[in-house]
Amino acid sequence: ARTAKMADFLPKSIADAAVAGTVAGVTGFGLYLAYNAVTGSAAAGLAAAPEEDEEEVSTTSVSKGGHSLYETDKAVSEYLMFHFHDQNKDFCPYDCAPTGLNFAKRTADICVDELRKTPAFAGAKLRALDVGCAVGRSSFEMARACHEVVGVDFSQKFVDAAVALATIPSGKSYSYTVEGVLKASATARVPSDIDATRCKFIQGDACALDAAALGKFHVVHAANLLCRLPNPRAFLASLPDLVVDGGLAIFISPYSWLKQYTPDQSKWLGGHSDAEGKPIDSFTVLRSVMASHGFTLEREGQEPFVIREHRRKFQWGCSHLTVWRKTA
Repeated sequence: ARTAKMADFLPKSIADAAVAGTVAGVTGFGLYLAYNAVTGSAAAGLAAAPEEDEEEVSTTSVSKGGHSLYETDKAVSEYLMFHFHDQNKDFCPYDCAPTGLNFAKRTADICVDELRKTPAFAGAKLRALDVGCAVGRSSFEMARACHEVVGVDFSQKFVDAAVALATIPSGKSYSYTVEGVLKASATARVPSDIDATRCKFIQGDACALDAAALGKFHVVHAANLLCRLPNPRAFLASLPDLVVDGGLAIFISPYSWLKQYTPDQSKWLGGHSDAEGKPIDSFTVLRSVMASHGFTLEREGQEPFVIREHRRKFQWGCSHLTVWRKTA
């Protein structure tokens, strides 16, 4: 997924001193710490990493954005923790917790709830498409209700991680930053009550999806994706061929537009001014584009998220949830 960089529009003081919190006691799925033993050290489980290089740039970076950022081990590690932090007591080990935990699971639950509220889909073998799936947590969660889930991401590294999670029972291990160059390790696992064989993951371009090959879906999920695409309108234009009649398209987006991801500003849905100097609002444009493709807005809301950089720095964002139904 092309995750939003909320530091783009948060004051620097907030972005640099992001709220810390705790997930101690929060029940959830699939992440079990596997610390390294450091003999004779009070910092058990920590290991020194090499000096920071391009591989160590966080996905929350504003100055070094771009799609290549998502093809690093650092990105995979950050997203494994982002998606599977449920039982990781180190995610936010303090007595103040930020809102926005379990983002990937929450957005998948919204899709499942909307599907279950659709009488026409009762008894159907449901298919879901997760565009910008990253390391796959939302895809796996949608498999609780869907017979087949297809996850697509532009990053081959993310797709490889999702495939590993789906196929290796012991899970996928990764390292994460504690402080400076100190690292700890953890293992992400798909929850045991999910049938991961229902999920498949492929590398692909959201702006050039092959609808004929993919087929039609009852729901398309796209979390923190729109503002990470070079041409979001191309993705939106593909939806009529991807969604069944009466089906759903569910977006969660902070509208955090950057030229590193969408170089041509005219392709931004909003966040800039028109030729007459009038500000263009992303949601207003999105609503118009979706209507032109035969989709009606059913509801909207706010979905916060938290990405951990290290144990005392987090990126907090609030994405706009919009639920659309294909009516024409």
